Amino acid sequence: MKSAGRKSKAAGPHDDLAGGPRRVLTPAAYQAIVVERNATADPPAGSWLVHRRFERQAADTPDAVALEGSGHSWTYAELDRRAERLAGRLRGLGAGPEIVVALLLPRSPAAAVAIL
Repeated sequence: MKSAGRKSKAAGPHDDLAGGPRRVLTPAAYQAIVVERNATADPPAGSWLVHRRFERQAADTPDAVALEGSGHSWTYAELDRRAERLAGRLRGLGAGPEIVVALLLPRSPAAAVAIL
């Protein structure tokens, strides 16, 4: 296929674009998307931590099914007990804040316990 004599070129970060920068958002859209959605206020301490969210869910719905797989069905309470038992064992072996613990497990309920 022949081109019509025009060649395309991607603009680089330092290329001077004819006509200068173009606004693609209205001021209201810019405020909503760029400013408000990128607000950098810190979330409440610990609210984003997966294990904290899980613990809250386990406290709210202990008898609900949390995990099914490999022939197992565990409630939130059971999964929480298993995760706490493993955490206690790891702490006894020296694990704690700022200590990296590697996981090498196949996808399984045991992997979920270890992650929590």
